[in-house]
Amino acid sequence: MMEKRSLHAATRLAAVAAAAALMVGCGLKEDDPVTVAAPGGAVVQGPVSGAIVFADKIPAGQVRGNGVVDADEKAYSTTTDSSGNWKLTAVPTYDYEIVSLGGTDTITSQPAITMRAEGGKAGQTVTSQAVTPLTTLVQLTPEADRAALKTTIQALGVPYNAKIDEGITPAAAALVKAVTTTASMVVEVLNTAAGGNDSTRLLSTQAVKSVQTEVLAALATNLVGKTAAQLDTGTEIAAITQAATTSAVTAMAADSTKAGGVTLTLNNAAISQVAQSVATSTTAVVNAIATATSSGNGPLATTAASIKPEAQIVTQNVSAALEEASSAGFAQQALQNITVTVTPPTNTAPTITGAASASGTVGVAFTYTPTVADAESDLLTLSISGSKAIPPGLTFNPLTGAITGIPTASGTGTYSITVSDGRQTASLSVTLTFTRTTGATGATF
Repeated sequence: MMEKRSLHAATRLAAVAAAAALMVGCGLKEDDPVTVAAPGGAVVQGPVSGAIVFADKIPAGQVRGNGVVDADEKAYSTTTDSSGNWKLTAVPTYDYEIVSLGGTDTITSQPAITMRAEGGKAGQTVTSQAVTPLTTLVQLTPEADRAALKTTIQALGVPYNAKIDEGITPAAAALVKAVTTTASMVVEVLNTAAGGNDSTRLLSTQAVKSVQTEVLAALATNLVGKTAAQLDTGTEIAAITQAATTSAVTAMAADSTKAGGVTLTLNNAAISQVAQSVATSTTAVVNAIATATSSGNGPLATTAASIKPEAQIVTQNVSAALEEASSAGFAQQALQNITVTVTPPTNTAPTITGAASASGTVGVAFTYTPTVADAESDLLTLSISGSKAIPPGLTFNPLTGAITGIPTASGTGTYSITVSDGRQTASLSVTLTFTRTTGATGATF
């Protein structure tokens, strides 16, 4: 048995070396030196559209930021496009990491988890950066252990900071989806225990971020030092997600600040059942990937030949398994015959105020900014809707609600700007009118 295992390990090392050689040829190389004037890259769970991406300030003596878009960080924030791409408009004036909040995985249509990636020093240019579940694990790992975790991920056939939608091995894809499933399912269990469901969200945006961060940090801890041979089947990955869930839920029950102020009351038996349910769901997801990649009951592939675009691995059956794992129905099963009390902190709806109308001139810079506030200082996100799109040349900032730019068409439109703290919303109606200088003609909106 030992000889077979040694041969198995040697074969893996050769496969990893071959994978690394192929990745260099197809662009999947670590720390790809694409220098840009300001941070930019892509958020990938699959490609994540509509995520807020910002440069999170790292305080002196710390290794990461607080995960909250503070007032002085809004100037260094943006949103991802439909392909997950993002680009800040300036280089931050402080040391930072990159954080993405919210958005939708365009392959599975599932909500994206909170993710992080390495940033840069104050005022320095950085390389193009992918923000993925794998970079998140590395960022949430103590600095002394980061090199070891990068080695673990590399052994699965991809660099830790690869743009995984362009190419990933089945083994690495299984880890990515197990990570996202675990983080999403723990949030869903807590929301369901609090009395929520798929359409009623009782955890604030801040609480969701905190819970996911605690779970992801626990996963990172349990992954450090693992070999590819310990991560290439559903059973092995499920054992890690079960251990991480137990650790994270225990920590949050002991300290509500780790859950964004949410109070958890449950005994060891309940913690064990929740963790076992998470393991069951991650096993289903990994097994679906094994079926989609013809791995069967054997080890998931880590070889260069197995690298495929993520969309070819995350098939309809894999997406279905992911959707079931993060549903309220599955969370209710996880809570059967146990008592879990979840009490979110008292919440007051956010507020939004501003002028009911505003006007501008085509070709002239325009700015409209509402005032938003929240009694609990929750992370606020804003959206805009109306009978017609905002005029070309103008953009909407989902963090501030500001409408800015140089309009290129004339006309009038009425819009509703909505602010949300993840639990409650408030809206403001505003009518925007843009005219041309006397005698000028052109496009209308």
